[in-house]
This record gives sequence, structure tokens and C-alpha cells, in this order.
Amino acid sequence: MLPTLLLTGSEGYIATNFYENYKKVFNFIKLDTKINKPILEFNDFQSVQYIVHMGGNSGIAECDGHIDMSYINNVLSTLHLLRGIPIVIASSQAAKNPKSGVYASTKRMCEVGGLYHNLDKNCVKLLRFANVYGGTNFIGNKTSVVAQFLTNKLNNEPLQISGDGSQTRDFVHVIDVCSAIFLSLICNKRFVDPVDVGTGRETSINKIASMISDNIQYSGKNSGAGSSVADTLQLEKLTGFVPQNRIEEYLV
Repeated sequence: MLPTLLLTGSEGYIATNFYENYKKVFNFIKLDTKINKPILEFNDFQSVQYIVHMGGNSGIAECDGHIDMSYINNVLSTLHLLRGIPIVIASSQAAKNPKSGVYASTKRMCEVGGLYHNLDKNCVKLLRFANVYGGTNFIGNKTSVVAQFLTNKLNNEPLQISGDGSQTRDFVHVIDVCSAIFLSLICNKRFVDPVDVGTGRETSINKIASMISDNIQYSGKNSGAGSSVADTLQLEKLTGFVPQNRIEEYLV
């Protein structure tokens, strides 16, 4: 009999890919407001053996536009799931700078709640995802820079870059993210801090754009987001995770 896994935000991008890749490994219970099954209304935890928490308001714009609901959907929903059951909680690189806005603040609050719960339990795994790309429901559903560039290319529109494009990001394939979630979920080692999930490689926005199209426009206005790269050493040490995909292979 397959172990039962509670998957929140089940209709979202990463959760959809996780389900497709591990539906033969777990018996899934799905929670998502899109299927009228909100997290805070679920209380039947007796049969749940694992939790992957992907639910909540995502992205800066959504959180800034719905501040109160973001604290409810992100923070309160996360605290509701802390039951001593092995759980992977999706965080973000944004949590490293919680003063930057509502999204970052709620992500950091979720991390603090998880870390506090883990003081006397070894069940909470906090993962900070880098820039995720690829897989099911990517183009047309995500607003990340790679998805936007690919959508513009399909629509024969110029690729829009804020600033000079020299800023860098760590781009990690969703299949690698799903693998990191799975390995973290079954790992018996204690996660004493949030752990980065990425490749440890920096790629400039200019390089991404040039691999997709020659039709590029610069706004001359910096987006305010600097360069960032995930520190992958801790996750590899804890779980043996090594990313298998490179952004260049996906775009070529």
C-alpha cells in the first residue's frame, strides 16, 4: 500500500509536476482553492504520512495586492500543517531579505514557524527554490523571466529586459526541484536551517535572452533585483541531491 501524501497547492506549477513524477510512489490527497479544498478547512491528518506544502499566495504582485489574504494563505496555512508529520515547505530565495515586501515577509514567517516547530521534532524541511523552469504548465502559466521570454518569442514579440541585463540568476529545472523535494521528504537528517535548491550556477539575463531570440529590447530601467545564486552544498550534504539539468540544454 502506498504511503499517503498531502499535497497543498496541488493545481500549481511545481505541485503539478511533483504529482506527475511521483503519483506511483504516493497516494495523494490534494488541497487547493482551485478545487474548493482550502488548507485551513482540512483536519483529517490521521492517515497522512507525508506533507508537501506548495500552497499559498505566490509572487510579489499577488501578495502586495492581497496583503491580508497573503498572511492568511501563507503563514496561517503553514502553521495549520505543522503536526509532527514529515513535511517539506516551499520557501523562496526572497525570504533571505524579509524586509523587501509582503511576499518575502510571509515566506520568512513560514520559515520561522517551521524552525520553531523543529526544535523538538525532526520533521520540517524548508526549501528555498531558485528560479524554476521547464516541465508541465510552464509557458503560459508562469511569469518568471524564462517563461516571459519564451512567451514573447512564440508571439513574435521582443524580449523585454529591465536594466542592462547583466544581473544573474540561478535557474533550476522543475524535475530537479521535484527530486530535491522527494529526497528531502524521506531524509532522516535534521534540517536546522532553510536549504537552497538550485544549481549553484549563475546565468545572466542577457545570456538567457540571447539563447532565445535576437529581438531584444532594454528598458534602461533597473528592475531593482540584483544577482543571486543558490548555495547547493548543504542540500547535497543532507540528501545527496545533485541537479541533472542545465538551462542551456533546455533553451537550445
